[in-house]
Amino acid sequence: MEECLTDLGLTKNEAKAYWTLLRQGPLCARVLARQCQVYRSCAYNALDQLMKKGLVSFFDQKSVRQYQALKPESLLVWYKEREATLKSLLPKLRLEVNLNKNTSSKACMAEGLKAFRILMYDWLSKKSPILVYGIPAKVPLITQYFIEAFHQERIRKKTWMKHIYNQEASARIKYLNKLPCTEAKCLPEAFSSPVSTMICKDEVALIAWEPLTITRIQNEALAKAYEKYFEILWEKAKKRVSNGKIRRR
Repeated sequence: MEECLTDLGLTKNEAKAYWTLLRQGPLCARVLARQCQVYRSCAYNALDQLMKKGLVSFFDQKSVRQYQALKPESLLVWYKEREATLKSLLPKLRLEVNLNKNTSSKACMAEGLKAFRILMYDWLSKKSPILVYGIPAKVPLITQYFIEAFHQERIRKKTWMKHIYNQEASARIKYLNKLPCTEAKCLPEAFSSPVSTMICKDEVALIAWEPLTITRIQNEALAKAYEKYFEILWEKAKKRVSNGKIRRR
């Protein structure tokens, strides 16, 4: 639960303090620090921030200040306030990006599943087909917590996606080929690669899966070159049909 709270934006100590108060009821800072196994100064700091967020309140009992978590619905109010703040900042952020935009290539690296999820949803805003080859069969399992929701959002936006799996993944390929705006094939084992390559409009992403590392390169000429290579692989790739035979498509 604490991990879920940190995913929402609380610090580790804030998540510990809020979850402890929610479960155990009102506590003084000294007892809370002991329960959370943190220094008392850290507990006070976490409580101060939680009160500013509207998630914790206090009252005095026999000259000792007691802190209590507000009802869980207060998390939703706080989260909506953060969302509203972000929406008000977006125009300023976009303006800053446009003022500093240039035509040179850009590259960056990121790690972890969250960074991959951000990449996928970021590419939906490009309104261009997403091409990917070199997909290990284990990728759907690695991305299972968000990939189906992503596909639904992608289909809703009518964004096409073509997949080329490393090797035979008949069940997944069959499933993907039933989705709108989606095609999937596989290549012989000789073509297998531990790195997936993704192309969308003017950007290329190279994905190493163990550990999950993403290299994003924004360069239109490079993206066009990778797109042509994808087309060559697509012609060589095969698709499993319902009768168990494999045919070219």
